[in-house]
Amino acid sequence: MDMWIEDLFIRKAELFLKVVKSKWEKGEQEASQIAELMERHNIEAENLLELGCGNGRVAIPLAKIGYKVTCVDVSPLLIEDGRRRAAEAGVLGRMHFSVGDAREVSKLLKESYDFIYMTWTTLLGYYDEESDLIMLREARELVPDGGMLAILNTISRDAIARRQAECGSSIILKDLGGGMVLADHPRFDPASSRLTTKWVFYKKDGRDLIYVDEAILDFRVYDLRELVGLGKRSGWRFVAAYNDLDSFRDYIPGKSPLNVLFSPSASI
Repeated sequence: MDMWIEDLFIRKAELFLKVVKSKWEKGEQEASQIAELMERHNIEAENLLELGCGNGRVAIPLAKIGYKVTCVDVSPLLIEDGRRRAAEAGVLGRMHFSVGDAREVSKLLKESYDFIYMTWTTLLGYYDEESDLIMLREARELVPDGGMLAILNTISRDAIARRQAECGSSIILKDLGGGMVLADHPRFDPASSRLTTKWVFYKKDGRDLIYVDEAILDFRVYDLRELVGLGKRSGWRFVAAYNDLDSFRDYIPGKSPLNVLFSPSASI
């Protein structure tokens, strides 16, 4: 496991949990969008799998809609929080939470899934290109013909390069609620297509900010062509790319995040 992944998602998981909690209220909207995506593509899904689920902010609302959802994440703390939240929501009976590595998910899970999804710049690019191929092949092992894979709300290389060109490496402040502020220091390297971001956490004290801790994220970002190529090499056929899941407009290079849908191809 790369050092920054273990640092942020295991050793400093309490910090990442604060970030995820700040996005929790958007989970129901994202779940509704995923349900519409499946309906638009005639996916009659019973079993769903989310890779890199965090604490279930999207998966739990999907279970509330009526889906069976399996959730996998490398962070024990996030999985524990997800189970607790699912129990409080009354949907734990329709959910399964597992601590695990997406690069070995076919060994961890023995069921098949009609729909697998990753959302919010999750997993792809965290390691290296070979690891991404392994993850996609592992997912392919779990999806029968007629199922689909969705990579959603993921940073596009085109968009991050455009933002860096227009804004430089500016600091982005985010209020996480509960008296916590996150200062995001992104830096994109176009030669390696890697986005390195330092997250610095502060506690608010009146008008002052008191330093709490910091963590690094360091991951590869893909453009649509590269992602489609990865899919093809790992047993997936490109189906569609969208600008967003509100309007379902076509993908707009330089402006859109990646919302990409794949179906299983005949062979890897």
